Amino acid sequence: MKINVTDNLLSQNGLVALPSIVILSLIMLTIGIAMSFSSFTQNTISFNSEITQRSYFVAESGIKDAMMKITRNKNYNIDYALQINADEAIVTFDTSIPNQTKVTSTSTINNHTKKIEATLDVTSSGKVTILSWHELSI
Repeated sequence: MKINVTDNLLSQNGLVALPSIVILSLIMLTIGIAMSFSSFTQNTISFNSEITQRSYFVAESGIKDAMMKITRNKNYNIDYALQINADEAIVTFDTSIPNQTKVTSTSTINNHTKKIEATLDVTSSGKVTILSWHELSI
């Protein structure tokens, strides 16, 4: 019986290539999953940042709208909800200090709440001056 050495070597090369291909495929799959997870995490962070900013600007709009109402009517102090597209700012007034109005605006979007408070000096002539403006921690 004649043994062909060349055929034997070629068949063994195929056996070595199969595990190598499987290992390389697993490495590539792991890298792909890691990249997908990283991309998902970045998208989530970006979305949360955008929602937080939107909530802040809606609350800020509530303060500015209240200032406009007080400028038009220096005795304005009726709490209200300001609708901005699908978002809302709850605006409240505190007039317990004479010639001052404390306006608080709160906006919550997807569990991201921002609250801004402004203290305004309101003169008898109706001139409105901002004494303080800051974001409150929630």
